[in-house]
Amino acid sequence: MSIMEKIIDRMVELSRTIDELHNEYSRLEAEVIKKFTEDTENSKLKAKEYESESGSVSVAYADKVSVVYDSMLSAIFGKAYKDMVKEETKYTLSAPAKQLLAAIYKKEYIMLDEDQNVEKAIADLPCDEKCIKVLTKKIKGKSFKTDKANLIKYGGFDEQAASDYAYMIAEAASWCNFRDMLRLDGRTAPDKIAEVISCINSAVTVDTSPKVTLKAKE
Repeated sequence: MSIMEKIIDRMVELSRTIDELHNEYSRLEAEVIKKFTEDTENSKLKAKEYESESGSVSVAYADKVSVVYDSMLSAIFGKAYKDMVKEETKYTLSAPAKQLLAAIYKKEYIMLDEDQNVEKAIADLPCDEKCIKVLTKKIKGKSFKTDKANLIKYGGFDEQAASDYAYMIAEAASWCNFRDMLRLDGRTAPDKIAEVISCINSAVTVDTSPKVTLKAKE
């Protein structure tokens, strides 16, 4: 047998092994997603981490935002259009734009009064003034995982309470971001807000699916 034949045979062997490993990995990943779906059913929990002696696996719902009606994007973003949308052959949304649209489309927001914001939402948390001062600096409503950890660490909340408050703050932040965008061109009247929300519901679709991230320990 020539050297080239041996190389080809080994490549075929490795290719088969890779396929087998890939199929096994996919089956295991499906089991992880199944367990995650069961653990998060009937709750607002969007992320969870599982650990073993060898490593950990984190699972989180990921939103896929797709534009249905391109022509409505300017009506949604108004003066912020150029900052939020990159015009190419197809329309490409920035990460903040996707986050904003997903929150409004999925109704994951709390409608706040004009004088309310994330800081005031944090100020209403059931902890002392010193705790509120620290949390106001640490929590921004952008990362659920980070906010939850800070609520546990600095607020003394248990995991369930920290999750609930982290989601509440995230929903408040989503509305504040949406409201700030509408303020750019004076679209803060109730009928104008309703019109933009209606545009969002018509212009985009959001598909949510679990995303698994594996991290091996050294």
